[in-house]
Amino acid sequence: MALELIAEVAAAGLAAWAAWLSVPRPPALDWQRLFKTTLSMGLYGEILAEEKGREGWEAVVAALVPYHPAARGEPGLLRQPDPAAIPAPALPGERALVESLVSLPGPAERFVRMFSDNEQTRDALMSDPDTLGAAFDPVSAIGVGATWEAISAWGEPVRAGLLRKHAHLVVVGVQTDLAAAMAEQSGVRGIRLEADGLVSALDTAMTAAADRIVFVAEGSGIPVILKAMHAHPGLRDRVLAVISLGGDVCASEEQQAWMSEHFTQPAMDTELNRSTPYIGVVLVDAAAPLSADWEGQRWPEPAPDRTGRTPIKPIDLGPLPEAWIKERPAGLARALWVVLSFWL
Repeated sequence: MALELIAEVAAAGLAAWAAWLSVPRPPALDWQRLFKTTLSMGLYGEILAEEKGREGWEAVVAALVPYHPAARGEPGLLRQPDPAAIPAPALPGERALVESLVSLPGPAERFVRMFSDNEQTRDALMSDPDTLGAAFDPVSAIGVGATWEAISAWGEPVRAGLLRKHAHLVVVGVQTDLAAAMAEQSGVRGIRLEADGLVSALDTAMTAAADRIVFVAEGSGIPVILKAMHAHPGLRDRVLAVISLGGDVCASEEQQAWMSEHFTQPAMDTELNRSTPYIGVVLVDAAAPLSADWEGQRWPEPAPDRTGRTPIKPIDLGPLPEAWIKERPAGLARALWVVLSFWL
């Protein structure tokens, strides 16, 4: 009897271990670096096609792709940089960055130094992305032929790979036209819906049982999406990602209160044990970077529930000039597709 019990316990343990191994786990990546590298490579293809040369590309990247691998707590650094306040352990290059900001007169100048006028930014965004290694190889995420060179040109291997991998997705834009750009750059279906009657409109628009949703929204579209997902568990099960472009995540007092009560791991759980990425882009004006509420645009990270499940996974893609949405929606859409492809 004892041997039978031991065998049963061992079999149950093996089954649980196998189930744990079967849960899909996205790679551990620096998601902002992946996003900003894709934007930079897209600009590389565009600028070289216009025969403006490498210097022209570097100037455009410096102006349009804010990134520094050691920048954290950016609003505080823009407002009042303090080397003594650097959390331990400091990131490589962080102390040099903060010390360089102290002597500058204001937020606009600090924004330029932090995100454009420094060697670490140039090394991160203007070096060969193949040197980032296998974890950042787009072929593994999109398919054969989708190299960084193909990403730069947005060639057929990239488009074909995206459509093959994401044919079951529907990109749903709420109070944004970016869904149309994402559809155009991939061949994946994209629709725009208004905030009023969102759930009933989705019921009509989702024509196949296998359809899965990627939400993308600006401004007040984000609270509408979150409240619909909270109220409808079946909708949460169909949503594979939520993308906020400067959305009201926690900007207003009303939204802060709602998020504190309802944006929790148990309240936003899904039937399958998986994490849904809540992706955020902070929209800023480089000339007046503190006019934007950075923290109000960022997803909070709720604590895991008592079982350890984390259906909410915030992904911060960092700051981006507002001009990308109006003037360069195709480039923004392409970079978001690359991020999604590495996750899904």
